[in-house]
Amino acid sequence: MVAGKLLGPEISYSKGELRISFWEQNGTASNSYQLLVRRKVKEMISASLASNNELQKTSHEADQKKLMQSLVEMNSKKMDALAKTASMASREQVQAFVGSLQEQNLKLMKDYFQLSASEQKKYMEGMLTDLSGYLQEQRKQDLQLVQTKMNYLEKNSNQLKQETEQILTSLISNPNRGRTITDQDF
Repeated sequence: MVAGKLLGPEISYSKGELRISFWEQNGTASNSYQLLVRRKVKEMISASLASNNELQKTSHEADQKKLMQSLVEMNSKKMDALAKTASMASREQVQAFVGSLQEQNLKLMKDYFQLSASEQKKYMEGMLTDLSGYLQEQRKQDLQLVQTKMNYLEKNSNQLKQETEQILTSLISNPNRGRTITDQDF
């Protein structure tokens, strides 16, 4: 309540909208607060995206290295076997062997892209969950602030009502006190 009082609350109601703001001096503070919140969210998203990009890059490079290494090893072994049997094999057998190599390479590439897409999907779901949690926490804090301000307004309203009743009671019990002095009184 003390912090709320020091921040200079501004509460208005118009067109079915309750607006509560602090440091309201020609809109600069509420705009500053909105810019601060937006900047913080942008920073969180930028940091998360940078982290995701770095993770994806590292993962992609590692997967590429593994894929290339397995392709080289597989091709090397198969080329050795092909060289040995090429002299004995017919042209049709060589074409069938090359076709099977191409199919295996295609399958490996499809598996790689599928794995990469599923990891990216998991990461995005995690990022959205984190953002949702942040927004829930922000909403909770905003509701607590509104409740505190409403309690403060209710307290001030009750105090004003009590003071008004005391003034009216005082005026009713002492009618001469509120009367202005005229020339006839002298």
